[in-house]
Amino acid sequence: IEALHDAAMAEIQQERFDQAIEYLSKALEIEPKNPASLANTGYCHLKHDKPAKALELFDRCLEIKPNWHIAFYNRGMALHALERYDDAKAAFEKGVEFQPDHLEAKLNLATINLETYRVDEAIEQLGEILDRDPDYFDAKINLSKAYNMKGQWRQAIQVFEDLDAEQLDEPDVCLEVSKALNKIGIRYKALPLLEKALEADNLTLINKTDAASLLCSFRRYEQANLLADEVLDEEPENLEALRVKNAALIGQGRVDEAIETGIKSFELAPS
Repeated sequence: IEALHDAAMAEIQQERFDQAIEYLSKALEIEPKNPASLANTGYCHLKHDKPAKALELFDRCLEIKPNWHIAFYNRGMALHALERYDDAKAAFEKGVEFQPDHLEAKLNLATINLETYRVDEAIEQLGEILDRDPDYFDAKINLSKAYNMKGQWRQAIQVFEDLDAEQLDEPDVCLEVSKALNKIGIRYKALPLLEKALEADNLTLINKTDAASLLCSFRRYEQANLLADEVLDEEPENLEALRVKNAALIGQGRVDEAIETGIKSFELAPS
């Protein structure tokens, strides 16, 4: 079984998850309750965008090894992918409880708190991460997002004051600083940063939605509408993207289409 595990891990490192699953399935035939085999198989399914199958495997793993922080972390990732945010939060909290030094789990916990508008809680957690690792780049990005969400624009900018030139060019950084500069009225600096972010070819859906919203503030409605459409092509019920698209359509004077988009946004909004 050790040889099968080694072969599977080699395939996982090369991101050949189908092949890894084949080796792990053979390992599970030999030892069906091996927690490492279950967890690694779940991880492969998670990477294959099969979070429900992954969750089933992580749950089986935790029945056998109930205090394993890595399994709780991966369980949280699966639940997050299934948009079960409260359950994901609970899983990450369990992981942190069993391994307080697991900064990645803390970061994901803070991210979920941001997504569910528990901003003060997220700021506290991100501060704890940066106390342990002052150079944790993703924690800084999320902390800047949190300050922007609270309307603390200058703090959002100050988070990045010690970054090097290469990090300052990252699209996440450009977007957060652009948002903050726009809010405090320094628009002539905000726009070039937004344009720099839009040059990136690896923008996430959240990045694109934020950028589209910023484009509306600069009255670039056509570009904002196109960017919102890119998000909606992948996530047709993305409420924030629908709201941005609605604003862009209104800005373009396309009132009938804006009404249609507005109705859809209203239907999707939580009661």
